[in-house]
Amino acid sequence: MSLINQLLQDLEKRRASGPEMKSLSPQVRALPQQGRRRTLPLVLLAAAILAAVAATFSWQRTREISPPPSAPIAAGKPAPKPQPPSAPQRIAPAVETALALPVFRLARELESSPSEPTADRRAKAAVRPAAKPAARKPSTQTAPESVAQFSTGPTGGKTQAVAPTPAQADKAPVAETKPPAVEKQARALAPYEKGEIAFRAGVAKLQQGRVKDAEESFRAALHEDPTHAAARQALIGLLVDAGHYLDAEQVLREALQVNPRQPRHAMLLARLELERGDAAAAVETLQNARQYAAADPEYSAFFAAALQRTGRHQEAVQAYRDALARSPGNAIWLIGLGISLRAISDASGARDAFRQAAESKSLSPELQAFADSQLRELARGKR
Repeated sequence: MSLINQLLQDLEKRRASGPEMKSLSPQVRALPQQGRRRTLPLVLLAAAILAAVAATFSWQRTREISPPPSAPIAAGKPAPKPQPPSAPQRIAPAVETALALPVFRLARELESSPSEPTADRRAKAAVRPAAKPAARKPSTQTAPESVAQFSTGPTGGKTQAVAPTPAQADKAPVAETKPPAVEKQARALAPYEKGEIAFRAGVAKLQQGRVKDAEESFRAALHEDPTHAAARQALIGLLVDAGHYLDAEQVLREALQVNPRQPRHAMLLARLELERGDAAAAVETLQNARQYAAADPEYSAFFAAALQRTGRHQEAVQAYRDALARSPGNAIWLIGLGISLRAISDASGARDAFRQAAESKSLSPELQAFADSQLRELARGKR
């Protein structure tokens, strides 16, 4: 049928003659073009509807097969795991920090208290010894007119000039015509003076905000004069502020090698060692300098806190008692004492120490809560 229809359309296009058209059956006619044009959009529309239905069906199947998307996780930390009851050996970080003293506080105290040798060095640098004048040769000009010999005259108190004899005049050397040359030599600077110059240059750079250049100047000052305490303290402060704790430890060790009688340097070095978890090294550092800080209660309390970190609670108790004997009523030290007393099973002594600390009302909220919790546990008979 489609072939006949195509043939009729070709005839119409070629405008076939009447005889050609009459030779065909009168029932055979070409379908009108308009009908075909209307059928094509309908077919396309049906195909689009079928494609949409198929896509919808496929999407529904995908939703049924695939798992539903998970709900967004709420912001926040996961539920904490239940912790075992706090024991005396496990101290809260806030308590440990309070007992061991902050690093920056020790660094600031170190900067604000220069040692006595530094003051002496500054005085020496400020008042430099004047250069000695070159020795002048004694004049040998002894002309008869310039030489006068004085003798007591007959009038008693008066003197008169006596002319030299001819023999003396003959023996007189010939006068020099040119004055002797004065040799000028630059005085070499002493090591402490070179160190002071470098130190002052570092201070000037620090005031200009050139921190790195100031650090180099302070190191240069120590190279010239290893005993320059002010330069060393300034360098330590810069290193601590920048968080370069290992470099600060090295500078502090060098300072203690030059002069071991510096308990504040030992305290800061021990605090940095505690910061990186080496409590044994901190105890050794403090033990070596303890003889130079026998009358410092803060040093004794800090030493006790370091002993606690290593589990040497019996020695820590004694060190805390030494500190409290010189400075009674310090609530933080009472907490430290209570921790070590509880660790050696002295519940009664620990209860008294925590009670005094809690009743002082001078603790931070964290330390107050810690003292109260310790008292509750001791009241329940918990060791």
